[in-house]
Amino acid sequence: MDAAGATQEEPAPPGHYVDSTAALEAIPCPAGTYNPLTASTSAAACVTTPAGSYTPQGSGAPVPCVAGTYSEDAGATDASACVLALPGTYAPAGSSSATNCPAGSYEPASGSTSAAACLQTPAGQYSAGGATEGVTCTPGYYCPAGSWTPTPCVAGTTSINQGATTSSACLLDPPGTWSETASIEYGLCQPGTYNPDSGSTSSAACLTDPAGTYSTYQAGVVSPCAVGTFSAAGSAACVPADPGYFVAFTGSAAELPCPAGTYSAAPASAACDYVPAGSYSAASASAPTACPVGTYAAAQASTQCSGADPGFYVAAAGEGSELACPAGTYSALAASTSCTPAPAGSYAPAGSASATACPSGTTTTAAGQASCRAAAPKSRTQTSAGKLDVMKVSVRSTGLVQIMLKSSTPGTLEALARVGHKNYATATTVIHAGTLSLTLSPTAAGRRAAQAQRRLTITLTLTPTAGGRAITRTISKMLPA
Repeated sequence: MDAAGATQEEPAPPGHYVDSTAALEAIPCPAGTYNPLTASTSAAACVTTPAGSYTPQGSGAPVPCVAGTYSEDAGATDASACVLALPGTYAPAGSSSATNCPAGSYEPASGSTSAAACLQTPAGQYSAGGATEGVTCTPGYYCPAGSWTPTPCVAGTTSINQGATTSSACLLDPPGTWSETASIEYGLCQPGTYNPDSGSTSSAACLTDPAGTYSTYQAGVVSPCAVGTFSAAGSAACVPADPGYFVAFTGSAAELPCPAGTYSAAPASAACDYVPAGSYSAASASAPTACPVGTYAAAQASTQCSGADPGFYVAAAGEGSELACPAGTYSALAASTSCTPAPAGSYAPAGSASATACPSGTTTTAAGQASCRAAAPKSRTQTSAGKLDVMKVSVRSTGLVQIMLKSSTPGTLEALARVGHKNYATATTVIHAGTLSLTLSPTAAGRRAAQAQRRLTITLTLTPTAGGRAITRTISKMLPA
């Protein structure tokens, strides 16, 4: 009999072996091994206990680790080798390793026995596999219950809140903004651009402001430029009109020059002012220009000044009217700044364009007389009156007037050519006895007057050097068409 009372003929039970015919008892398999067979004859029948279980000495089968524990190493000898499954994992009975809780769930406790023990991640949180707790959903995302990763807000929406549970937390971006996927704040359209739509997904939705408008940051609409200002396309602000320019309407893309005869002195003008009488202006003027001496402007909004007519004068700048030469004086030229006293032997009523020789039997003994008086009887030795003959008058196509003269008396010759009441040309020269040629060149005012009337009246006045009565000749001639 063996130590257990068995006879030698009994086979070795599971978990044992007998390696000798003389053995008195079966030998148990070492702890950490097992033998499921009977009548084993050697230690080679004892196999290593697999991971996930353990075996005391003489074991015929592995003992599985209880649910909620696991053993990673083979050959475990007792239950102390089975360790608890950590939080975030579970272990069914006989597990060689802990299994992570599925993504979208978590397990805060140790020793969980199955996937059913893993808790679903609540809405507003997410969890990857093996999580011990849910992670709060970050701004720009939302997390329904059981989320394993945050779901991003779609482009064109934003969310600033943590723990969002549904897509309704992703708010549509307002006009003037845009956003990409998973945004916590939207981008702003820059000054000079605008976006009228909600929910835009890129900066390309920001449109360039049209000319005549402007916008600042985050504009959903453009604002028209006010009167007096204007803008080019893509402007963040409107520009005031420069002096000399104006903008009369809202939403203007450009400033306009003040027309001739008007001006604007200040920037941002909505209209131009008329220049006052006595002044003029060209286009784009920022101030009136005073008419120079010898000229005047009778009305406001003048674009140019008029020269004083013969018989009139303008002595100061900025005058609105011409003045008639006082009686006893005259002005033969246009744009005169003063009048000339009529020479002795002649007279000049107020507004005269020339001195008029006193009629026969009358005279003036001093310059600057308005009328003549009876002349003293001539002495027998008095010089006889001279002679002035007009031989030929011709008018060239250029408007030049050429006069051939013959004089028997030296003196000062004044020539005045008029068209209507306007001076056409004047000339004053000292002549000697004999034949001479006199050329008259028309003034600009004379040329303008000749466009309306073609008849030319020429008055020649010769004042003898030796004194005596002036000689006057008047000629009428038609100007060429």
